Amino acid sequence: MNKQERLTSFIGECVHEPVKLADVFQCKLCGDFVTSGNKHTSRTFTTAEDWEAIATALRRPENMAIITSFELWVEIFYYKINGPILSRWIKMLPAEKCQLFSNFLESEEI
Repeated sequence: MNKQERLTSFIGECVHEPVKLADVFQCKLCGDFVTSGNKHTSRTFTTAEDWEAIATALRRPENMAIITSFELWVEIFYYKINGPILSRWIKMLPAEKCQLFSNFLESEEI
């Protein structure tokens, strides 16, 4: 699973699996019409809106344990490489935050 698929699944959106119907493609999972026949998501996970979608998903009650695990993972793995996390986090671009969270999900196989 790539970064976009992993993050899309985490926030509860569809990773489209298109099938060709005449001249159009329709996702066999959600029924949406999509622009190509390739498995894809509608997000790039590079914008503030994308990071906010992840943050909103993290605030769901069923994900509270993931927040704790992510905090610990960041302290152990990220802090040792990049230094104090709070000052770095404030300066991070949304794409960097999305990538960091994707790395966490991949390492924890969530």
